[in-house]
Amino acid sequence: MVSGDPDILMLGDSVPFGAGVEDDQTYPYYLAKKTSLKVINGGVPSYSLRQAFKRWEDDFAHIKPKIVTLHSSNDVSLLTHYKDTWTPKTTWEYHGPVRIPAFVNIALFHYSSSLIKKLRHYQSLMKKPKSEASDLSFGSPVSDDTRLMFLEKMAETIDKAIQYSLKTRAILVLIPINPMYYMIEAEKNTSVVVKHKNDQSFFNIIERVCRDLNMLMMRQANVYPHVYFFDVLTQMDTLDRNILYLDFIHHTPAGNEVFEIFFDNFLKDSGLKEKPAA
Repeated sequence: MVSGDPDILMLGDSVPFGAGVEDDQTYPYYLAKKTSLKVINGGVPSYSLRQAFKRWEDDFAHIKPKIVTLHSSNDVSLLTHYKDTWTPKTTWEYHGPVRIPAFVNIALFHYSSSLIKKLRHYQSLMKKPKSEASDLSFGSPVSDDTRLMFLEKMAETIDKAIQYSLKTRAILVLIPINPMYYMIEAEKNTSVVVKHKNDQSFFNIIERVCRDLNMLMMRQANVYPHVYFFDVLTQMDTLDRNILYLDFIHHTPAGNEVFEIFFDNFLKDSGLKEKPAA
């Protein structure tokens, strides 16, 4: 437990939360342990960026962190799952009349079920004669109109977080979407690309949206002197992602340790360890 105002409040989804690892194997835990900074892990599995920001406004309004990080991948997973039925208020939470198991509300369930369906579709096509098995596209792409609306709404959420950070005098750090297969220079680790990108249509949608959203975060960070973009994606691309990830998006304990090392170096290089609140 952290007493008083924290040095860093780390908000987001199941990545900062540490899904799949022990409480003492998350990157917020490693950061607190190795730097003696007061760190609060405010990650909630399956939260979108909007939900993570709202948690800052609502659940943490009583504290004044010096630095706040926003790290959520679920907006991309929601868009690629719901495609053109996506709206800014879409979440993984189910509000229907039928009681369903809690695990259905998590993003990873939808990723897994989607990939299983695509694999079955592929297997069924492979059993057909070649003349009948020409359709190997797995699902429709996201339309340009929906993608542009998505980016517009993400920009609005990020801007709200920036304005709130000004109001609360907190330094804001935006963390990019960083899937397990993502390689800026794919030839550095071909095994990752082969292992995780065999469903090209599915991952091509994700990759384009990831690039768009990450570029949006970078541009927003460049506008305000108290907003930073922590480019962990590029740094992780220099390593073997096969040992850094448990699944599509979550880190292994080793991955979280690497994340912490890069983030601590980022704080030092940016002068944020010494810098007072904005």
